[in-house]
Amino acid sequence: EDVYKRCGVPMVNNVLEGYNACLFAYGQTGSGKTRTMMGKRDDAEFRGIIPRLCRDVLVKTSGKKDIKFKITISYIEIYNEAVRDLLGPKKKESLRVRQDPTTGTYVED
Repeated sequence: EDVYKRCGVPMVNNVLEGYNACLFAYGQTGSGKTRTMMGKRDDAEFRGIIPRLCRDVLVKTSGKKDIKFKITISYIEIYNEAVRDLLGPKKKESLRVRQDPTTGTYVED
């Protein structure tokens, strides 16, 4: 809850103002990155940052008929220099990270 209040709430507010956002978890294997990001699915008190972010963005955008929102979410893992899309289909090859002078850095699928 504390981490979400410090990092997640400002991120939600920025997203609702039209800015892109990125949440990055870094640490050793077993240090709690997945637990911090996802938490316990069926326990609201121990829900992670990602479910809280999704909930707040969807709650704050629902019912706003005068504004159109396009929400895109990516869930990427970088492990041993291999990049995987955790929401996409399972692929054996690593995704490629690219940089474009106009759009910035992105993961090519």
